[in-house]
Amino acid sequence: MPSGHTSSAFMGAGFFHFQFGIEWAIVPYLLAALTGYSRVVAKRHWPRDVVVGAALAIFVNYYFFNYVTIDLPI
Repeated sequence: MPSGHTSSAFMGAGFFHFQFGIEWAIVPYLLAALTGYSRVVAKRHWPRDVVVGAALAIFVNYYFFNYVTIDLPI
């Protein structure tokens, strides 16, 4: 089962990446990676759970920033 903590952390980092650019996302990605590392060290997840959680979050961010448009009435 994918790591929810890691997925949430990478979701936030991915938001910074796709909204503001990679230069604003370096620190959030490092913190997200630290979150994933801590889940493995705490023996709460296997490394593959962390990788799948991170990949899932980045894919969802990429999809919504590139393929979904929301027209809000102003």
